Amino acid sequence: MKANDFQEWLKTTPEYQTLVFQHGERLFIQRDGEFENLTVRLAYRVWGKQQVNIDQLNNMEACYIEKKKQVEAVDAVLMNWRGEYTEHTHQHECTVDAVLRTCIAELEQALRGDGD
Repeated sequence: MKANDFQEWLKTTPEYQTLVFQHGERLFIQRDGEFENLTVRLAYRVWGKQQVNIDQLNNMEACYIEKKKQVEAVDAVLMNWRGEYTEHTHQHECTVDAVLRTCIAELEQALRGDGD
């Protein structure tokens, strides 16, 4: 969490002009890592907590996207194998066990994301 990011954000709010009018150049003065102005200090703390929430949501979204890719990869494998299963076992005279082992290996690969 960076104070400069906070300051840039605060400057975009409608309240900023009022704060500048009331406090002038002293608005963003910091001492010992804290804003001296109580209003700005409180806004900074709330903004910081909100940034943590945003970061968590971004992480959740990234996890969701990765899981969605895995599900899509597994679905693609299953759709491929559904269509080929009967044809594959008859044409190549493979046992059902061998076909299932190959299918399982492809599903595991899809879940790991080891290629397309």
